[in-house]
Amino acid sequence: MSRVERLERLIGDTARRLERAEKEVAKIRNELLELRTKLNDARAQQQQLDLPFEKRGRRPSEKWSAVLNFMLLRSPNPVSIDEILQFASENDLDITRASTRAQLHHYVQRGILERLGDGLYAPTFLTKGFCDY
Repeated sequence: MSRVERLERLIGDTARRLERAEKEVAKIRNELLELRTKLNDARAQQQQLDLPFEKRGRRPSEKWSAVLNFMLLRSPNPVSIDEILQFASENDLDITRASTRAQLHHYVQRGILERLGDGLYAPTFLTKGFCDY
C-alpha cells in the first residue's frame, strides 16, 4: 500500500468518525432541548398556586374578619401576636392568646397568612378575599 493510499484511508476513517460524532452531538442537543422544555414546564407548574377553596364554605367570624382587616391595613409590616391581642382587647373582641395562636396557625396552613418568624405574621394575597378593604 502506498503512502497516498494510507493517507486516503486515514482521511476516510477520520471523516466517518467525524460524521458519527456530529450525529452524537445532534442527539445530545435534542436531549438537552427536551430536558430544558421539561424544566420550564416544571417551573410553570410550581408557580401555579392552588385555589383557596374552602372545605365547608366557611368564612371567618366577625371578630377574625376584624383581625384580618387590621393585619391587612398594617401590611407590608408584620403583626405580632401581642399586637393582635392588644387590637382585640381595644375592640372588645374577646380573643384569648391560645385561640389566637391556633387561628393564626390555621390561616397559615390555608395560605391566608404567612408566618415570618416567632410570633410574626403578615397577610398574603389571599387575605383580601376575607376582608372589607
